[in-house]
Amino acid sequence: MATIELIRTAEIEDIAMILDIYSYYVNNTTITFEIIPPAVEEMNRRVMETVKNSDWIVYEYNKAIVGYAYYSKFRERKAYDYSCETTIYVHKDFTGKGIGSALYGQLISNLKKTSKAVATYPFSRCIYFETSQGLH
Repeated sequence: MATIELIRTAEIEDIAMILDIYSYYVNNTTITFEIIPPAVEEMNRRVMETVKNSDWIVYEYNKAIVGYAYYSKFRERKAYDYSCETTIYVHKDFTGKGIGSALYGQLISNLKKTSKAVATYPFSRCIYFETSQGLH
């Protein structure tokens, strides 16, 4: 059977798999700044709120969501209207396989069609990743 991989816009049916990926990072790392994973309803609200003004995309591998990425408003003040921040999460069993790079590439491609710029925080893994994507 052939492997089917695609990047597409997130749909409401994806929320449970998105939450599964995110919950791992909440429970096992410090990168999310959350202590308890959100409920399905809250994750649904977040996705639906984000897609009103930006993109939330998923990486689908054989009909399973194994990664997701989105960009969202960076800050509320008016001067930040053209700035955004990007977020990428990859299922723990699929890291190191180019999925994050593929998602980021698609997100940046989508962003280039807007008037927004990416705001970044300079830490070593972020700089390395963004340099590999041609952003520095």
